[in-house]
Amino acid sequence: MPTRVGAAVFALGVAVAVASSVFMVNVGRDRQQVFEADAGEAQAAIETRLAVYEEMLEGLRGLYRSDDRVTRDEFHRFIDVDQMGERWPGIQALGFARVMDPIEVAPYEATVRLDTSVHAAGYPDYKVFPEPAGDTTVVAVEYVEPMAGNEGALGFNMASDPTRLSALELARDSGQPVATPPLELVDDRTGSAGVLLVAPLFDGDASRLFDRRQNVSGYVIAVFHVEAMLGESLAALPLAVEMTDIGEDGNAPVLLGSGTASGRTASFEVEFGSRTWLVEVNDGTSSLPLGVPAPVFVFLTVLFLAVLVTVVVELQLRSQRNAGAAAAAMEREVRLDPLTGLHNRVGITESIGLRLGQVDDPAKVAAVIVDIDLFKRVNDEQGRQAGDDLLRAVGEALQRSAGDDAVVGRLVGDQFAVVLSDRVASGERALALAHGVRRLIGTIHEVGRTPIAITATVGLAYAREAEPERLLADAAAALHEAKRSGGNRVELFDQRLRLRLERQMRLETDLRTAIRERQFELRYQPQASARTGEILGFEVLIRWEHPEFGLMGPQDFIPVAEQAGIVHHLDRFVIEEASRQQRAWRDELGRAVEMGVNLSGITLVKDTIVDVVRQTLTRYEMNPSDLCIEVTETAIIDTPELAESRLKALRDLSVRIDLDDFGTGYSSLTHLQRLPLTGIKVDRSFVSGLTTEPKDAAIVEAAIRLAQQLSLRVVAEGVEDVGQAGYLDALDCDLLQGYLVGRPVSADDATAMLESGTSVPVAEYPAAQA
Repeated sequence: MPTRVGAAVFALGVAVAVASSVFMVNVGRDRQQVFEADAGEAQAAIETRLAVYEEMLEGLRGLYRSDDRVTRDEFHRFIDVDQMGERWPGIQALGFARVMDPIEVAPYEATVRLDTSVHAAGYPDYKVFPEPAGDTTVVAVEYVEPMAGNEGALGFNMASDPTRLSALELARDSGQPVATPPLELVDDRTGSAGVLLVAPLFDGDASRLFDRRQNVSGYVIAVFHVEAMLGESLAALPLAVEMTDIGEDGNAPVLLGSGTASGRTASFEVEFGSRTWLVEVNDGTSSLPLGVPAPVFVFLTVLFLAVLVTVVVELQLRSQRNAGAAAAAMEREVRLDPLTGLHNRVGITESIGLRLGQVDDPAKVAAVIVDIDLFKRVNDEQGRQAGDDLLRAVGEALQRSAGDDAVVGRLVGDQFAVVLSDRVASGERALALAHGVRRLIGTIHEVGRTPIAITATVGLAYAREAEPERLLADAAAALHEAKRSGGNRVELFDQRLRLRLERQMRLETDLRTAIRERQFELRYQPQASARTGEILGFEVLIRWEHPEFGLMGPQDFIPVAEQAGIVHHLDRFVIEEASRQQRAWRDELGRAVEMGVNLSGITLVKDTIVDVVRQTLTRYEMNPSDLCIEVTETAIIDTPELAESRLKALRDLSVRIDLDDFGTGYSSLTHLQRLPLTGIKVDRSFVSGLTTEPKDAAIVEAAIRLAQQLSLRVVAEGVEDVGQAGYLDALDCDLLQGYLVGRPVSADDATAMLESGTSVPVAEYPAAQA
């Protein structure tokens, strides 16, 4: 019979044995829970990181939505190469690839080679490779940042590779970012898995599959290595991660890891760029050993039992807290703008969806979009830091004025959005807020210690249906209308604007068809010598024979073509058709006739315009001085440096350059000083009052005298009676244009005028009054 001590020792031994068994079971369960929490944290970290990279590419695409004429210099400054690696680990390069037909490749290569906006030497060796086969579409890499280490990708035709082409076509058809499977990169030295994420850009309507296929103009591209992209997010987790790409053909190439999993294992799928990636995580451990010596085990259990339980519990609680904090931080990263701390577009869209679900009438939910006028000038003149400070100041001002129940966010660039619910459908609060916001931003006079003066343009819309993106699109349309009207104002999306936009969309669709079917024709308005009355040339004017609406003047469709980004097709048609007609007159009549062609500001800054003019002159063997390019001052104001560069290149071809509507702009004298002009056209608003308004007469006389001092030819527009013509003759004006000389006529009628020697009866002009 055991003694009390023996019984106590035995009982203690039994108790320790039982306690140790329970303890080992609990430890195993706790470790399984910790592993499951770590696996969930790994999944959240991966999904969040992938969402951030998709949002990054969407931000780059937003740059092109705000300005579809992004230059290499603007692209370079937007990327901010010095901070690229810190902001987006794993990124090898960001780029832009242009879509074109094979026939456009040669002039496109020549234009890129001469681009010195970022590198002073340009890109003399730029070439699209591999060369396109047949008439297949070309998708050529035009911009890539950083350039160092990625030179080999410049000019690569992505459509030449079936894997890349498949991703491009899927992105184009869906309108969304698409990732490639792992592939060998054009210029890679790491040896790790490389993936491309591509997002399409559209030059026009992209609401339907047909439109997206017709209007795709290029792609923004992110090239990255999966291991470097996700390594930072997963480094703190005690897990081994393996990731494979689940391809449609059954292959599963490895993206991350070695394929040697051990210990506890969990798997899940993540979506990235329309692809599915399978992720497996494991803790790399084995089960607890069963052959531990009992004395050692009992000793360690008795001595460290309390400590171990405390440590395990504390570790478990800490792990749960850390997992929750990390998940919350990642959730904020997806929905918040890092610069201002406000909602980003994702957060704004979700907020609209929640509010639409809470109201009985969608019209009770309103969106206000605010755009800072001339924000780019702040960045250019005062630096990026001042621009960032301004964006934060505007965000804070909007939060203060919007109220606690409104949601404030930054959509992209310098555009902010405020979403709120009105108590009634009349929307008085939203309208008052829109006007208040515009006035409030006008009161910001200093950022930091830097004086600043800004205004804002505001678009307002009420929801028409339970669709958040539709509400944002309506507000953006109202903002665009306000911008078109001069900015610094509030525009409401209403029935009138909706109908106008629908008509504009109809005209835009019809215009694309008209361009393909060449439904346009030209009219020729004669220009006569003020001295002899002889017809010396014509201004060429375009007309559209619409199948339903009949003959339309340029004022009815050119603004639509400019907004849709297709006006350069019309300008090219006019240049080529006018040159063809000039050649016909030269062959038939044996005389040269000058042709004046209007050029829009959008066409003027296109890379290809100089090549178009050069090729046209060559094709029709035209004397360059017989072609006059007419540009308005408004076409030059937005991008004066680029416009000046294009005009100098055109002047180098020896074509004439006339400044149209002279006197109506705010910087005419500056343009006379800087631009390579050969003449001016005095606006009809001054000519009409030449013989009746002393001020108009003084302006016209001063303009002509100034032009003569600068050796510029003068064309007077809007000449309607012989009194005006006589006055202009006395002032030594060179050419007259207007209804007195002749209205715009067809090519046949213009031919008859030239054949008959029609001239203006200058002998009847009364002398100008002294």
